[in-house]
Order: sequence, then structure tokens, then C-alpha cells
Amino acid sequence: MWTLGDSSAVGLLLHDQPFDFDLKPAPRVLPDLTYVHNQHVRPIRVYRDIDARFILEDMYAKLELFNMEK
Repeated sequence: MWTLGDSSAVGLLLHDQPFDFDLKPAPRVLPDLTYVHNQHVRPIRVYRDIDARFILEDMYAKLELFNMEK
């Protein structure tokens, strides 16, 4: 298993996936940088699965465009 870092957030902005997520309450961050869970302030999306192929293909396409501009 490997991580995509922040690329998954960018990928979801480019191609919203209206499935494979759960709405969960956002945790609250305290001044000592610990989390308080079970808050009911606002929901956030927690994705179970993302389209990693889409994200990687988008990155490769952008690299190719950047390379052609030189």
C-alpha cells in the first residue's frame, strides 16, 4: 500500500466521486493539538475508495504537457 499524499484531494476536486464515502462528524482540534471526536458540528466526507488511476493519469498528462513546453 502507498499513499498519494495531497493528490487525492486534488483528484477529488477535478473529478468528484459521488459514491464510496461516508458522512462523519468532523473532529475538533484542541489547542494542545489533540482531537475530540463525536462532535456534531458539521459533517465531512470520509472516502473509502478513490480513483487512483484517474489521479495518476492526470499527473502524467500534466508532466507531458510541461515537458513539451520546454
